[in-house]
Amino acid sequence: MTWFGKLILATGLSLAPAVAIGDAIWVGESSKNPIMAGDVHIISIQSNTLVYSIGDGEQATKPLDQVQQMSVGGETDFNIAEQSYRDARPADAADGYQRTIRTTSKDWVRDRASIRLAQLAAKLHRFDLASTAYVALLVQEPAIAARNKPIPAESDASYLDSAVSDIQRTLNSANLPDSRRGALLGFALEVYRAKSDSAMVNQTAGELMKLGLANPADIAIVKLASARVALDARNYPQAIADIQQNRPLFVDPAQQADALFVLAQAQDAMNTTPLNAQSLKDLAISYMRAVAAGRDAPGQPHVSEALFRIAEIEEQLKDPLTASQLYRQITRDYIGQPIASRAKAASDRLAKGT
Repeated sequence: MTWFGKLILATGLSLAPAVAIGDAIWVGESSKNPIMAGDVHIISIQSNTLVYSIGDGEQATKPLDQVQQMSVGGETDFNIAEQSYRDARPADAADGYQRTIRTTSKDWVRDRASIRLAQLAAKLHRFDLASTAYVALLVQEPAIAARNKPIPAESDASYLDSAVSDIQRTLNSANLPDSRRGALLGFALEVYRAKSDSAMVNQTAGELMKLGLANPADIAIVKLASARVALDARNYPQAIADIQQNRPLFVDPAQQADALFVLAQAQDAMNTTPLNAQSLKDLAISYMRAVAAGRDAPGQPHVSEALFRIAEIEEQLKDPLTASQLYRQITRDYIGQPIASRAKAASDRLAKGT
């Protein structure tokens, strides 16, 4: 190559048509009329700088914010996405970048696609794109990932499965240090919560505990799951111990309601012989604690079930008036739910004196 040709490439100028031989970059302060440099070899992206070599192997650099477009040999999805981004077609660009992240073997291509996809996801309000970008960035650029972490919500239901796929693919294929694996598991925990997938919430929290990266809220999830398993297995002393020994962890109202309801159920199930009046009152108080906690939690978990059991206990205490009031309250407050039908039947039975 002549000295003049080298000068043309080094300065980013092009006197040839915009057809890339090998890799190519388009450089400029904006996407309007950038100057193309063709027949280059892109090496990497380092600290917001593009590193590439020109025809004879001489290295050059460009600030990444000045590189308006790239074209890379063998990266069709990426090249289409780059052109779509420059042409202000965000949906097409986002889909191309998402495909690129999932298929490319070049780390720097994945980084470029991830950064641009994160930008597009915010504009398009698509959680699936944001999660794909976040998961990919977390592997190579955790600091950038932290600034682009999306927050999943139930309203993202159609996109949550896509996030799970990206998370699992990365967990299974990437050799991640514990800190990044922990961050990815933490994100997975948020996604599974948004999906209301309690089994995977428990499993993921357990994996965080194994890494020693679980926070108190994560540990509370695991301990509650352990107590429920013990309750289902009729190991009532273990269920009670799991709750009693970990009470300080249950600070969330929903967790408090879960814990207190498990505790009351375990205490109730251990009573295999008829109880005296004081024992029955103590049991009713245990269920009332679950009611008090559940009323402050979204969806009022276990409130109707606990109230129904309290009403049954009041019947055992020979107080049909209080029992009837509770049954009528359940019938009124939980209309349309199966427990409301059971409560109405019990209320009608008491009204008939049977």
